Amino acid sequence: MLRHSRTEKLAFATRWAGDANPTMKTTKCLTLALCLLGAGVAQAQPFVEFLGQTFYIARGEMDGSMGVAFDPIQGKVLSVGLTDPCGNDLESPFADQGAAWDPVNEQFWTINQQREVKAWDGDTQVPLFTIPEVFNVPGVGADTLESVRGLALDEQFLYVVDAGPDFGEIESNAWFKFTRDGTPISSSKATDFNANLDAAPDATVDGICWIPPQAPYAAGLFLVALEHSGFQIIDENGFFVDEFIWEFEGISIGAVPFAFSGIAMNPQTGDLYLVENSGSQMYVWVRLPDEPLPVTYSIGFPHLRVHSATGGCARETFFGTGDPGDLFFSLAYRPSDGQFWTSEFNTGELYLLDPRSGLKSDSGIQGPNNIWGMAYDEDNDLMYLHASDDQQLWVHDFETAQTSILPSPVGYFTRDIALRKTDAMLYAVEGGSSPNLIRIHPQTGVGTVVGPTAAVIGLDYDESTDQLVGVDRNAAELLLIDPGTGTFGLLEDLSGQPFSSEALGIIPHRGEPTSSAEGHPFVDRPDPPAILRSFPNPSNGGVAIEWQVSSDVGAEVHILDVSGRVVRRIVTNDSRTLFWNGLDQEGNDAPSGVYLLRGQGPDRATGRVVLRN
Repeated sequence: MLRHSRTEKLAFATRWAGDANPTMKTTKCLTLALCLLGAGVAQAQPFVEFLGQTFYIARGEMDGSMGVAFDPIQGKVLSVGLTDPCGNDLESPFADQGAAWDPVNEQFWTINQQREVKAWDGDTQVPLFTIPEVFNVPGVGADTLESVRGLALDEQFLYVVDAGPDFGEIESNAWFKFTRDGTPISSSKATDFNANLDAAPDATVDGICWIPPQAPYAAGLFLVALEHSGFQIIDENGFFVDEFIWEFEGISIGAVPFAFSGIAMNPQTGDLYLVENSGSQMYVWVRLPDEPLPVTYSIGFPHLRVHSATGGCARETFFGTGDPGDLFFSLAYRPSDGQFWTSEFNTGELYLLDPRSGLKSDSGIQGPNNIWGMAYDEDNDLMYLHASDDQQLWVHDFETAQTSILPSPVGYFTRDIALRKTDAMLYAVEGGSSPNLIRIHPQTGVGTVVGPTAAVIGLDYDESTDQLVGVDRNAAELLLIDPGTGTFGLLEDLSGQPFSSEALGIIPHRGEPTSSAEGHPFVDRPDPPAILRSFPNPSNGGVAIEWQVSSDVGAEVHILDVSGRVVRRIVTNDSRTLFWNGLDQEGNDAPSGVYLLRGQGPDRATGRVVLRN
């Protein structure tokens, strides 16, 4: 049975691909879709929802571990050893019982069963300090750290969870807060930590993860792994916020770690990494926000494989809902409906393909048979269709619902096509042993040679770089192609991932790109936000908020619940202090719980407060 908290309930659901058809917004990031569209039947796929977020469950292969942490600089996961975000092993030493990323010194810290805390300097572990087994906690007295099960770090403190002397006994589980040099600050004896653990007989705490301020949800909170149950959400003082408890049959077989032993987050994407200490598995919970993250889609027989364009883990869903003889070799993205468009090769029928679920739906539009490539003109709401048999271009006008043929054939055998926005010309790559980039006039259909280029199959246009993007037919590589010359360079190496391609589509970004031609997976991190301090904290009523920013102008503070919903907006002309009376925007008492403070003025600022009404 799934249990929810007294305060903010977690929305938990298993969604099936046949039910998932979300309305997608235009992404702020470059999104690539590589497709070998083949026969397939829609199958059930696990989508999990909690804390207002939707996740797709994927799995990576790795050795089991008791600790896991994510390095946001290099995009690596620390467990038994270093892995990439898909769980592929990288060389590294053992990661002990607990692992954490230090946001101050930008390195990994680990803790072993002897309570020795170490930092990583490259591949060398540097001893920092050892926590004694018995120590005095202020306001509590003597306490013991007996069975280390996890480590977390924020900018000021170190946190440890302890399974205690009797594994599986709720009263044995413990939480500790230390300074960054190992001095005790608090323990679970001063909180409601144990009282709110899952009541399962084997609810052993087995890992802890801090969510940093720049994360897209639940900033400043902690996730605590419960071995066979799920995880608990607590605040920085160890008080219960909410819980996420799974049953093995509740998501899907094999989608939940059997011996759940650690959890980490990618703070830039919100992806979660769950590991188990038996079965050699890492589970990647890929976050699917309204504005989709950079991902690469490749569709095989019959799976839709999704790869992160920022080095994330490949995940699989199933493509199609209809005839097992369906065959698709074309792809184009239409922002107005948030769907990829494709065509059944043998019949010319146009279909919509949902980027998240892989669900295919009939558009009711008939095109020519044997379409190899598609390209969409957003300015004029036109879809270009390239028929391979006669090297002819067709165009569908969505406004008039008419499909017509261009006056002249292209004159070259090509596969996929792309429309470049800056010159409104179509581009394709000639097949054969000596490929050329071909520029095609969108009114006449006549093609001319630009110059030699790479042997690519899938092709589309990236408006963020004003370059073409192609997928090499001989290697698992994405290439940037200069539309003026045909010269090309490596954009991303997809080797080692499940890969196949016949067509490529790009969801155009509407902001700063998150990847570059050099293949660097992460953008520069912004300066950390200023801190909004609140007192008293916790509070059972009014809260004073200290606005510690450099600006002297007025500002606005948004108060959000842990799901990210704005509860109250406070505007002031005094940029130093504000006051929240504990009411929501409608004048009602806000429920007890943890609230996030977000400054909306010239300087970024964040904070949090616990309300106990």
